Amino acid sequence: ADEVDLERLLFDCTKPGDNTSCLRNIDGDILITYPKGNCKLHNNLTLAIVSLLGRQYLYDYKGEICSYETIQGPEFDLEGLYIVSNSKKYGIIDVSGNIIVPIIYDDIEIRFDNNDMPRAAVRKDGKTGLLEIESNSLIIPFNYDSIGENSGTWITLSGHYLVRKNGKFGLINANLHNITPFKYD
Repeated sequence: ADEVDLERLLFDCTKPGDNTSCLRNIDGDILITYPKGNCKLHNNLTLAIVSLLGRQYLYDYKGEICSYETIQGPEFDLEGLYIVSNSKKYGIIDVSGNIIVPIIYDDIEIRFDNNDMPRAAVRKDGKTGLLEIESNSLIIPFNYDSIGENSGTWITLSGHYLVRKNGKFGLINANLHNITPFKYD
């Protein structure tokens, strides 16, 4: 089991019959007050996402880390990676609020490859590419309509990627060479 750092614990506190809640640290300090039900605790109760006045705020035991229009996460227990958005553009931050993937994409989705490495399917100007999250490097360029299909399966066992181009599916390998032609519905 993961060890919990007691000094970093957060508490979502509500008085009976009250419509507001507050986020407190272990010392009892009130970090923020918000409408009841607008807080989600994460990361072994050491991080919180608070929704308030059309924005979302990421808090730790010291106080506010950052705020965005939306904060989603943490994604797949990836050591606290969060998808964030501002002005309908998406990116990824870490638990300290550091931007890992710039907030420039029209859409973003985190998934794993065959080696359990996190990847981000990113959409920009109507095309989809694939990023290696840690290095923020493009693995698959923005040449495709989509990567994967509705089932969410987008990487095959031998490192081949199911992609759609001009409405048809095909397979490419890690070197971006076509394995199958783009002719499948």
